[in-house]
Amino acid sequence: MLKKFLFIIFAASMFFFGCSKVIKPADKPMYDKTVAAIDNAKAELKQTEKAPTLKDLNEMYNSAKSYLSTAEEWLDKGQFTKAIEMANKAGDTAKSVRELPGEVQGIITAAERSLQLAKEVGMDKTYGKMIKEVTNNIWDAKNQVRLKKYELAKTYANLALTDINKANKDVEKATDELTKAKTALAEAKDANADTLVPDMYKNVEEALKTATDAMDKANFVQAADSAAKASQLAKDALVKAKEEAVKQQNQPVPPPAPEKTVPPATAITGE
Repeated sequence: MLKKFLFIIFAASMFFFGCSKVIKPADKPMYDKTVAAIDNAKAELKQTEKAPTLKDLNEMYNSAKSYLSTAEEWLDKGQFTKAIEMANKAGDTAKSVRELPGEVQGIITAAERSLQLAKEVGMDKTYGKMIKEVTNNIWDAKNQVRLKKYELAKTYANLALTDINKANKDVEKATDELTKAKTALAEAKDANADTLVPDMYKNVEEALKTATDAMDKANFVQAADSAAKASQLAKDALVKAKEEAVKQQNQPVPPPAPEKTVPPATAITGE
């Protein structure tokens, strides 16, 4: 009876230790990191179970659960790096189920605001094709939201926002270059460039006028280029004006002209 009892204890211990995964000391840090990533993914999934957006993104939620299962399989095989990657993907996907609809709406709102600003500065005059594409992408994004296809909606919304922001940067650059050009012109005038080097100063004014005209016509790239040219011309005029001022100061003062002596009048005597 005792032998039978001892055999049962031995068999149970062999079963327990045989099924337990033996972690090498060197692998312990990565193992712990992997377990933490999996636990985080589980927590994200648990939190998403009660999200009001779950009914619209159930397929995405199922994908998150699938990623988690794969992570656990990789953990069992000792593939910690792959397990962490899949666990993180599971957690991010579960989180997106809760946050994606709001994120998409935020992108659409930002794109619409930027589009309105672009129209206000007249960009539809020279960026007509781009403005139309942005408008269409915003419409497509909204339509996909209505269809509950948020990932596709996000793609359209990002396209719209990226394009309109790129165009708005042209406006910002043109405005910045124009401000710099006006400042450089004022500095040149303060150094009397308009009188010391009038031809150079006139070239600055002409370049600045070209930039201003281009800005008024919403040709922002041309405006930026012309304004940058005006800035450089103004800097050159400033340097030359200072050189001319120094040159004039160092010119020797000519001696005063000698006074003309008038010979005394000769008296004329009659015989």
